Amino acid sequence: MMKTAILLSTYRPNAVFLAEMLDSIEKQTVSAELIQRDDTETKLGAMHSFETLLREAEGYDCYAFADQDDVWKPEKMERLLEIMALAEGRYGKQTPIVVHCDLEVVNANLETIAKSFWRYAGLNPAMLDSNLRYLTISNCVTGCAMLLNAAAREVSLPFGKQAYMHDQWIAQSVLRNGGKVIPVNEQLVLYRQHGDNTLGAVEHRGLTLRNWGFKRKLFWQAFRAGKGICWHTLTAFVYWKIRHWIARL
Repeated sequence: MMKTAILLSTYRPNAVFLAEMLDSIEKQTVSAELIQRDDTETKLGAMHSFETLLREAEGYDCYAFADQDDVWKPEKMERLLEIMALAEGRYGKQTPIVVHCDLEVVNANLETIAKSFWRYAGLNPAMLDSNLRYLTISNCVTGCAMLLNAAAREVSLPFGKQAYMHDQWIAQSVLRNGGKVIPVNEQLVLYRQHGDNTLGAVEHRGLTLRNWGFKRKLFWQAFRAGKGICWHTLTAFVYWKIRHWIARL
């Protein structure tokens, strides 16, 4: 059994949401050590709070991130660890690996908004995860749905100055170092939307004002994170979008 750490960062959490999150961790079908950090006083922000947790949690085989307001399905950790074990068996433990699953989008009362976050947001992880250029411009790895191995932790720390969110930085670092980002097409997290999410889920609806504004914000954040990669891969972005549209037909 892999020695696993669940890293939970909180900031002025809703007491009910946090209790439900902790209860869902308790109900996981495999054991893992929960390491919690409250950012209310230090105000590092979500990304650097998770970076601190990841840096200080040494000696584990795998690491998972937990948000304060989501709910994990009982089999979430077991399934991701199963896929990680298969991946390490194939590529070796020295290979940086991230495994990440789809999410079910729910409202504050855990009522379903969309069965699949990937379809809801118009994401195609099977295409994006295989190419650093694509992933730099359109990230599909969600922090609360990812599991990384020790090798991925090693190549991701410390976070660069251009990083804007921990999940994308780690996924990019893994691909930069010859690693693997592996999607799991199962909805293993209830991704709660309540108005105060750091990023949250926005439905893919073409060029509506709300969608366009959100996508533009993420694009420029991704550009700053990728810097030199992005200008040289604009054609790759257009090519990916064409492939994505064709795949959705």
